[in-house]
Amino acid sequence: MPIVGLTHKSDGTAMLRRSVTTKLAIGLPPNGNSDHPQRLDHFVFQKKGQSSSGANAEVAWEIDEEKTRHYGKNCREVSIILLDNSPDIVFRTEYAWWTKTQKQCWGDGETATRRTDQNPRGEDWEPCANDDCPDLTAERCRPSGDLYFLLADFPTLGTICKLHTSSYQSIREIYAALEDIRNATGGRLMGLRVKMFVRPEKNAYTDKKGSRMSGTKHVVGLELATNDIKQLVGQTIEASDAFQSVKQQLDVHSVQIEDPEAEQVAAITAEFYPASDIKPASEDTENAGNRSEDPDQKALREITGRIESAFTDLKLTTARRQALLDQHRKDLPGLMERLARELERRNTSQPGPNEAARTGGSPHPGQNGGSGNLGNGTPARPENSRRNR
Repeated sequence: MPIVGLTHKSDGTAMLRRSVTTKLAIGLPPNGNSDHPQRLDHFVFQKKGQSSSGANAEVAWEIDEEKTRHYGKNCREVSIILLDNSPDIVFRTEYAWWTKTQKQCWGDGETATRRTDQNPRGEDWEPCANDDCPDLTAERCRPSGDLYFLLADFPTLGTICKLHTSSYQSIREIYAALEDIRNATGGRLMGLRVKMFVRPEKNAYTDKKGSRMSGTKHVVGLELATNDIKQLVGQTIEASDAFQSVKQQLDVHSVQIEDPEAEQVAAITAEFYPASDIKPASEDTENAGNRSEDPDQKALREITGRIESAFTDLKLTTARRQALLDQHRKDLPGLMERLARELERRNTSQPGPNEAARTGGSPHPGQNGGSGNLGNGTPARPENSRRNR
């Protein structure tokens, strides 16, 4: 039986959940005595592996020898297949501050969300990049772009490939290329075979002594080459059996990319941040509550955080959350009291494990109706998705 939100959408469309198992990069973690990441002028191909074993096992990225032999050790161009028609799904972008243990703060340049000791799930935060955020100036926070795709030479739907970049220019060029291709193909990206490349560019920077210096940086970009613009509309996956199988899967189903934050943090901090700049999250947030803030604003922020926490604990749908906020917008403390009463009622009415076993009932009231309504006869159902962190 299909499970809506887990294996299928509500309209019956199958959801293909795929994990990132291959990574392309133009940098590597520190090597030798240096604590700075290694910058490269070519792609390296990595696969997901494991360090240690048993309870100490951790996800670790290691060189993929098979793909390195196939593409060569100094590969600067590779053909890839795009997975969705939306640039925001194909290429996820944000400003992000990563610590050793988590993504500490993230935003779109105008608004941000930050994890603090008071609200580990995250709270509204100001300023963000466009308002001179000091964490961006200090390069603790950086632009973040994740491009998801298939390797055209390895067209399997069992795996997803990824490239992460923190380069302003690479992010601008990749996003612009995706929009240009969409405009030329009438909105089509899914299934297109495009070239991803890395090229050198001159850049200028200021060193620690304040001196102006010049150097070379390497930028990642995309292009869809053609001699005739009319070919763009029909230029999708090549007509081999392997490509046709992939195309059919992409056209029919919804591909859900699984790239959990817990697996991203170690790779991103090792590859993009000097070790001296990465501090544990507890140190990053120790002064979070010491900002000068109007007492009324602080009280409102704390109430908002408690409401968001209660929404998550009650597993309310997005629509139900919005309905409650609209209903109680002028009385947020009242909404908080209502949610607290509902949580207390559920906790006191929830049978213990032995009682549930004797009665055959569910240990989680609300999943089968009963006490799972939150007013107005509306059942509190698990969300089909959670907010992307």
